[in-house]
Amino acid sequence: MTSTDNDDAPIYLNNGNLGSMPVRDIIELYETPEGRANSLVPLDELLVTSLGRGNVADRIELVNYFLDKGADPSYVESYNRSNCLHILFQAHGHDYEREAPLLARLLDGGANVNQRSRRSGYPMELVRYLSSLGGDRNFFYDELFSRSGIDFGVVINRHSGAILADMYLGLPPAMAGLQKRAEDYIAQHGLHGDGKPPFVCPPVSERVGKD
Repeated sequence: MTSTDNDDAPIYLNNGNLGSMPVRDIIELYETPEGRANSLVPLDELLVTSLGRGNVADRIELVNYFLDKGADPSYVESYNRSNCLHILFQAHGHDYEREAPLLARLLDGGANVNQRSRRSGYPMELVRYLSSLGGDRNFFYDELFSRSGIDFGVVINRHSGAILADMYLGLPPAMAGLQKRAEDYIAQHGLHGDGKPPFVCPPVSERVGKD
């Protein structure tokens, strides 16, 4: 029995039941005019909330469903200014190989890799901390580093003046592969990902007044 068959079940979607209801029930409910009309959450927020589902298969199915319905991958929530990439990278549990096409779809749809969240910083700060428990992280790295536009020159610590490039070029030996990706990316696309110089990470002495 689905929630649409149960008289005691909610006839609307909100952030609470969106995280706990079976995916098929959510889809069946949203396919009804009443379910869409009575949803307490706008379509773009349904997308963002779905990205936080703990089960990878549920996450992939539900996010793709709301994207098919017209949800905007470039959406930025108003409270923390987080976007789809922040939510995806912070989700509990990953299967990077299975999720890579979803990440590609978000990026191709306009999810901004340079969006700064008040709570989480930049999406690429979170990428550095992706857990190896989700399998081969290169599936995510391949999608991210295959596109121009990553700004490694953004300041991530306003006290020290450290920029994103400092984080990546200072990675431990165990993450040498990711460090090399960042070095090669900057050499090809420039520090700001716009194809313009500098094509190396400038020393701190040359960054004064360039926040």
